[in-house]
Amino acid sequence: AVETAMRTNYLGTIAVTQAMLPLLQLAEKAQIINVSSELGSISQQTDPSWKYAPVKVLAYCASKAALNMFTVQLAYEFRDGNIAVNSVNPGYTATDLNGNSGPKTIEEGAAEIVRLALLSEPVTAKFLETGGEVPWSKRFRAFLNILQISIAGVIYDYCHRSHRPTGPRNRRATRCSST
Repeated sequence: AVETAMRTNYLGTIAVTQAMLPLLQLAEKAQIINVSSELGSISQQTDPSWKYAPVKVLAYCASKAALNMFTVQLAYEFRDGNIAVNSVNPGYTATDLNGNSGPKTIEEGAAEIVRLALLSEPVTAKFLETGGEVPWSKRFRAFLNILQISIAGVIYDYCHRSHRPTGPRNRRATRCSST
């Protein structure tokens, strides 16, 4: 069961994304919207008060957690590019997977996916659902901001060291000469 879920929800998504990337990169603005599940949110899974805390379906939950990590990694890779990358949680939707037991209709489950796809100014690096964000994306955006500030600090320090050697053989002196 784990292997089938990983092939479907994670590896299959990676294969389709890799096949589509050349076309997406040609677009002025493009979006990758991964259909995930809040069951793949590790932060939610560790909260005993969460409404789905007792739901421990390893194969499904692990495959959606892996999909969320793929979304995070891809969003970071394209953070300065033309491709927005997000995950959407359609919620507990009546599908064949759950014997049509979910309270949401297919149309209700697809609403946030469609809304996101139609945005004129796409957002990126978020895990969305109807009514807001699922917790990991808020933490990830904060991490991205910290990472960007840290990288900027390292570059600044690298280019402005007072003890920087000079000379034609020193690449650092020529890299940062305009600063």
